[in-house]
Amino acid sequence: MHQARILDRNAAQVQQHLEARACHLPTYLKVYNDNEPVKYAQSIYALISNGEVAKFAHESGFYYSDHELADFISVLAEEMSDEDYYARGTYRFSCSYFCWIVDRGVSVSSVIRTGQTPCVETELTAAHYFMATLGTARYYNSWALDSPLSTAAFEIAFSKTIVDKCRCWCSREGCTPLVKLLEGIYWAAHDIGSCICHDKLDGQIQAIEETLTGLCTGQIGKVGELSWIYYAIVRYCTFASLDLRHVCCCMIQKSSGPSPEEQYQEIQEEDSFLLELFENLTKEFEQEYRHGVGLEGFFEFMRVVWAPRMREVEQDLASQRLADKQLRDAELIGVVWEDYGPQPVVESLQDGKELGDLWDAMNELDEIATDPERPLI
Repeated sequence: MHQARILDRNAAQVQQHLEARACHLPTYLKVYNDNEPVKYAQSIYALISNGEVAKFAHESGFYYSDHELADFISVLAEEMSDEDYYARGTYRFSCSYFCWIVDRGVSVSSVIRTGQTPCVETELTAAHYFMATLGTARYYNSWALDSPLSTAAFEIAFSKTIVDKCRCWCSREGCTPLVKLLEGIYWAAHDIGSCICHDKLDGQIQAIEETLTGLCTGQIGKVGELSWIYYAIVRYCTFASLDLRHVCCCMIQKSSGPSPEEQYQEIQEEDSFLLELFENLTKEFEQEYRHGVGLEGFFEFMRVVWAPRMREVEQDLASQRLADKQLRDAELIGVVWEDYGPQPVVESLQDGKELGDLWDAMNELDEIATDPERPLI
């Protein structure tokens, strides 16, 4: 039995019982204020958001294990799924805390148990939630990027093998922690209405670049060796820029599991044109991208090659949508469209006779009823 852990998880109940017996407690020992009800036993680590504070708590005797991580994930997932997530400003997580947890040897790549988070079971991990939270950091809690990733944390955050069961087209083989980082970045950029840059695409590129640079300082060389990271970013950004619908789970605000099979098939059919365009664009960008250019070179590629091409595609799609809308509006006021294109050529009559010239046709009409005004030849 770990006595420190028992006291930690039951500190709120201990305080409640002591106060019920009129025992005076110093403020610094209280785990909740006088006007706050006791909800449930919770680890102190669920209230910590910084690696240094977590380290101090552990050195002070507060036990830490997978159970404490589970407490933290439950609280974090609940806050992230709240519709007022961005407005409340309660972001109990930072990069240094992530590194501390990983360096403690606690597994953040294990699948979260069913019922522990608001999302339906999709083989999500703590790493997915951590990266999604860090994705919102640039806009809402820049202090969360308080340190670069340690080597161990980097290997988990940018692991290609930590994937869920999502079948969304935004990622080839399921959502990785990197995909959830991008989800957080795009959600934050969309939620505030505009990016720092006047151009939407430039703003998104800048947000991704600054976030990755902040996380990967000290690991830049390793990023250059993992070319799949660049392909994953290009794929996700292209998907988002085409405004395609996701079928993967959502962690932020209205949390939900992946779309059911029926909805998946419906979206695949309705968006078939855009999905085909998306795959073609992805292949095009992969062919144009030069390998081994590093993080800085990659984002230069995004600005010089990817962004102009996507603007061109967006303009083409906008003109097509405008033309379709004009046709529908005209039909609503009674316009009937007729086809003035080439008409099919009738090769033979039903009785097998070949079609002759105009005079042959007129002679056949004369046999039925002679036109008195037509001169005879």
